[in-house]
Amino acid sequence: MVDHIAFLATEPGNFIRRFKARGLDFQPRSLPEFDLYQIFVKDPNGLTIELNFFGLKDVTDWGGEDYSQMPQATAGMRA
Repeated sequence: MVDHIAFLATEPGNFIRRFKARGLDFQPRSLPEFDLYQIFVKDPNGLTIELNFFGLKDVTDWGGEDYSQMPQATAGMRA
């Protein structure tokens, strides 16, 4: 079983405008420490498609949770 497929993409604003115009659900995610913005969308068969946009630092206009602000899993762990 395939969980998802990923693609390298450009111009995330265009994707977001198209998804919104068509009423498609999508989940944006920002990983600024990697200069990475991602969009996840499901195809008609339920397969998750991951679109990766590298080299982006300021993506606040596109929405999405900023993963750099989330607590790190190792923050409370001891060696």
